[in-house]
Amino acid sequence: MSSYNVSSRYARALIELAEEKNIYDKVIEDVQTVYSTLKGSRELRVVLSSPIISEEKKKEILSAIFDKYIGEDVGRFLAFVVDKGRVELLTEITRRILEINDERQNIADVTLKSVIELDSVQVEKIKKAFEEYTGKKIRFKNILDESIIGGYVAQVKDKVFDASVKRQLERLKETLIAN
Repeated sequence: MSSYNVSSRYARALIELAEEKNIYDKVIEDVQTVYSTLKGSRELRVVLSSPIISEEKKKEILSAIFDKYIGEDVGRFLAFVVDKGRVELLTEITRRILEINDERQNIADVTLKSVIELDSVQVEKIKKAFEEYTGKKIRFKNILDESIIGGYVAQVKDKVFDASVKRQLERLKETLIAN
């Protein structure tokens, strides 16, 4: 079975448990904490994936890191994932939980690269345009990137909208070379 399928099964299982216990929002918040920590710590991911470190030690490590910040249910879920020998998929499982939550909440991420920091009016116009395009609420992230010279490059999932000066110059160069 592919890691995506396995991750999806574990993700759905935790979501179903959260709904049954009426703690969905808290579980999503806790999963966000776990995902952010895993994503931000290569060392932690390496330790958790190591075949040399015992499952008991991995559970102790997770417990030491997260017990103060997450609820019992997510803590037990982390231990369960370790017990089932799927700890190497923990980052993917937590990401999948957050993706499923975004689908349910009808949220799409838009990453926009620009040369300058956008003001609130510009951000609202861009958000509105992408809300109309996607039919979803937009979670917006602006990244400064001087290499694009001007304009912007926006990404929604795997779709890229390149309205940068850099890309326009590349197109002009291609046209001039072709002619």
